[in-house]
Amino acid sequence: MNRYQRITHSMLEGAKTRKEQQLQALGLEKLSKEQAIGIARSFGGQVRAKLEGHPSSLAVIPTLLQPVDKARLHAGDQSLVVEVGGTHFRSSIVTVDSEKNPQLTTETLAPERKKKYDSTDEFFDELARSVKDVIGEANPKALGIIWSFPADIVSVSSGIDAVSTDKLTKELDVPGINTRKVGDFIIDGLRRNGISIPIDLPRAVVNDTAAVLLANGAALGGIVATGFNLAFLHEGQMYNLEAGGFDVVPQTALTQIIDKVSEHPGHYPLEKQVSGDYVGQAFSLVLKELGVSDKNLTSADMSAVLAGELFNDNPTAKEVATILRDRSAQLVGAAIAGTIQEFPEDFPVGEIVIPIDGSFFGKTPGYKEALEFYATDLLDGKKKIVTKYVQESGMKGAGIAALGLVR
Repeated sequence: MNRYQRITHSMLEGAKTRKEQQLQALGLEKLSKEQAIGIARSFGGQVRAKLEGHPSSLAVIPTLLQPVDKARLHAGDQSLVVEVGGTHFRSSIVTVDSEKNPQLTTETLAPERKKKYDSTDEFFDELARSVKDVIGEANPKALGIIWSFPADIVSVSSGIDAVSTDKLTKELDVPGINTRKVGDFIIDGLRRNGISIPIDLPRAVVNDTAAVLLANGAALGGIVATGFNLAFLHEGQMYNLEAGGFDVVPQTALTQIIDKVSEHPGHYPLEKQVSGDYVGQAFSLVLKELGVSDKNLTSADMSAVLAGELFNDNPTAKEVATILRDRSAQLVGAAIAGTIQEFPEDFPVGEIVIPIDGSFFGKTPGYKEALEFYATDLLDGKKKIVTKYVQESGMKGAGIAALGLVR
């Protein structure tokens, strides 16, 4: 190596060291295998603890739902399905086809106008306006409701309803949301806005994650989108884990910053390291700190970097995106592996198919492969995890859940 080469090599090594020091100072890092093993063990243990009535950071909410017997469905039957998420209202007519499978026949998607509403009437009136565009001449026999937030599920004369917690995820704020049943709020809102619907229409309030299981006949599945959650089938009963609230999660300087600037510091620690919303914030913050970009970036920008469509001339951007993607996949993989390890009787097969909805999972290059690798690795090769990107399964699952209640 001549003098020029030695100087150049020294400069490159110095730059590399400085970058590594910067990343280390920010706390941008993947989990170690030992950390992932510990998280998996704790996650499964906390699911078990909650089921047995012991303290747990996981809600593990009984949904009162069971897999739907398709023999009870009739071709041509329709249900109105509304989804209330953290960013949007979605409405659809779900129709049972000739093979007893649910199909979306009409659909609308309306963004929520704001994060903070003045009242429940304002919130549900906005939902009703989006339903007007989809119901048309349909004559639904049931109402499926996807409620994408923590809630206590209750049995009512017309089916399954829910009472929401007062604190919603995804920074949404609706005062009084916990004062009545979700189904009552929605039916009253529809009727108040001129949509003729019986008060006692069979209804099923379904968490979006449980709906993924219903639509795909799975024992474990989830959502990895702007938010994060898992649901699983145990002894014939579907449970909404509210996985984003799991609190045995290693923290770094970066994750602490993301938590501190969030609307609800200290809440949903796992979601804040997994979901597209928070991972996008972390990506933006790191690239600003490194001087790569001065713009507010999102998880979609992170996906573009991983696809080679953005910041192609800056390898640091791709390195940051890869680490954040893999840390998210590691944490989801640990939750999946931990549940399977704790409840092996619910997962007797060697290859376990995990349906996952959500654009962050489906549209982030390499996420599916990373998740399958980390989850399978944590199971020591005894089980193989295969993930399946599913779309609209929440709407379909809620639709057949509601129709399954029609007598």
